[in-house]
Amino acid sequence: MEKRGYSHWKDFFPYEARLNQDQIAEFLKRQFDLNKISIIEAPYGIGKSIAMISSVLSTGKKAIFVTCNNAAHHAIVDEVLKINQKLKKDLIVSSVIGKEKLCMHDSFDYELCERMKQNKECEYYENSYSKEKKLSHKSILLLNEIISIMKKNPNILLHYSLPRYIKERCFEKKLCPYEITIELAKRSDVVILDYFHVFTFLNSTTLKRMAIDPSKSILLVDLSLIHISEPTRPLYISYAVFCL
Repeated sequence: MEKRGYSHWKDFFPYEARLNQDQIAEFLKRQFDLNKISIIEAPYGIGKSIAMISSVLSTGKKAIFVTCNNAAHHAIVDEVLKINQKLKKDLIVSSVIGKEKLCMHDSFDYELCERMKQNKECEYYENSYSKEKKLSHKSILLLNEIISIMKKNPNILLHYSLPRYIKERCFEKKLCPYEITIELAKRSDVVILDYFHVFTFLNSTTLKRMAIDPSKSILLVDLSLIHISEPTRPLYISYAVFCL
């Protein structure tokens, strides 16, 4: 993640503002300046996500986006890639999903994973780090490749699952996709997480492993809920919570 100064949210907004996106972005910028927690309620599909991300990026801080499904992960990755593509930015994004979905082995178990690492029985993990427990040369080369694509050729990854791409490349290189994803998160301007990374006992581990500094980050929590008790309201309502 390169150091960015304070700028206007439109510098990171790759579209023409519509459906009150500009009001959302301006509201958030004011709240960020006041160091306040904010809650927004708006219809599903109004374009809150890109307004949220643009507002955070304009502060120079890291955006930590927490969501509940893989489709949202893919959508946020695409939004960041479009910022690079259309506005010639050099943003890095990471999509951190469950370790079991990235594991190269046929079956996954957390205890087994830890045991295999301790006993040096996982070749993918062993290949990812040097004997000094630093990133291996192969890992660094792959990370640089992924980051270069995001910055210079983002269209390659547009509309393609980032976790899948990383897993495919790691399979070719015999590296651990989860470890590469975590290392990418350390370097990212936008990090996308699942709920369990933030709202469970894994919280402190998540922050430490991804080198996330709360004082230099803004947490965005997106909740999509279906209302069935109030038929007069729109069926799909999204709630976004923003915490400094």
